[in-house]
Amino acid sequence: MKGSRFFDTVLLIFFILAAVIIGALVGEALKGVEFLKWLSFGGEFGFGGDGPLLSFAIFKLWFGFTLKINVLQIILITAAMFIYRKVR
Repeated sequence: MKGSRFFDTVLLIFFILAAVIIGALVGEALKGVEFLKWLSFGGEFGFGGDGPLLSFAIFKLWFGFTLKINVLQIILITAAMFIYRKVR
């Protein structure tokens, strides 16, 4: 049943990625709706700064990572995990 375990992992990753993408899109769209704008409340976390980390004579290479998450994404990720457990 090794193939089944791989399929389960791919299904979980798909559900979580779908929840993150849909949550980001819908959360941005709900910023203008007065009674639902709390769903778009969130934070941004990351590292890397503004300047380049590696500067060579020909080019500059910047490494950074930023994670932006909102309330709707957290709700949808939780729902995706619940749906995954029911589908699996």
